[in-house]
Amino acid sequence: MKKHLPEAAAVLACCLAAACLFQIASLRGEIGSLRSNLSNQISRVDSSVQAIYSTVGSQLEQGASLLAGQEFRYEGEPDLANRTVRLRCMVTPKEFSPGRTVATLYWSGGEVAMTLEQGVFSVVVELPLFSESSVNRVTFSQDGTLRTETLDRYFSPRTELLPCFYASFDGSASGSGGSYHREGSLWFDIVNPQGTEKLPDSVVLIEFLNGVEKGRTDLIPDDALSGGGHGNDGQRRYTVDATYEVPNGSTHELWVEVTDEYGLRYRMLVDRWSTDAQGNGSPDENGWSWQGNEPEIYDAKGNLLYRPDPMQ
Repeated sequence: MKKHLPEAAAVLACCLAAACLFQIASLRGEIGSLRSNLSNQISRVDSSVQAIYSTVGSQLEQGASLLAGQEFRYEGEPDLANRTVRLRCMVTPKEFSPGRTVATLYWSGGEVAMTLEQGVFSVVVELPLFSESSVNRVTFSQDGTLRTETLDRYFSPRTELLPCFYASFDGSASGSGGSYHREGSLWFDIVNPQGTEKLPDSVVLIEFLNGVEKGRTDLIPDDALSGGGHGNDGQRRYTVDATYEVPNGSTHELWVEVTDEYGLRYRMLVDRWSTDAQGNGSPDENGWSWQGNEPEIYDAKGNLLYRPDPMQ
């Protein structure tokens, strides 16, 4: 019996060690959980403190402001003949004296006097449709005292009012013996800032050879051919399968031209193929620089109204 005591003691010691290790592991898990909970609580406190700072800062800024309110909104349809759009600017000062307080609005196009009506100073300015504008500040003059309120409001009527279209072309391209074959799906995305996602009035594929227009093809979306689709979908697919003549040493391009409800034409480059003097053809290796870009915009007479900056 005595000779088995060491073995029994060793077994007991191992059991105790295993129990201790289990308890240590359990304690480690609890400590990890406590650390995680503490970290979450610290994060929540930090977020609450930041929110308090933000709220206090906003209240201090509002309290120091000369204005009780301000509002800016577009009015009417864009004036395509003058390439402008009307923006109504309204500010409500906290203190003013009717007949004595004179308000002046300063914007990127100059300065303009505002008219008082029912406690609100208001004026309409004509913003350029195809460039960005800013409303910088408003001043209140009364009895020789001039007070200024910074506004720093920025407007981009082209992106805020007009639809935008993006096109991409997948599939295959091949060329030999002075001909070029292009087939695949032309994907067309419609982005309408006013939320209507109205479909374009027409979509045309234009062929250019060495910068000279050679032909036009009206495109019909695949869902229209199959009778499916919905009138407010934001994407359309067009199937293209065509062969073109491309002489040696020429550059062949395919552009998509879209006409919107205002009669504006949006033109996007979707394919470019070049051949050398020996007739060897290849796609444009710099296609990354123009694929997916914003469209150029023309009026109904073909006059260029807007061209995106390729560096932006």
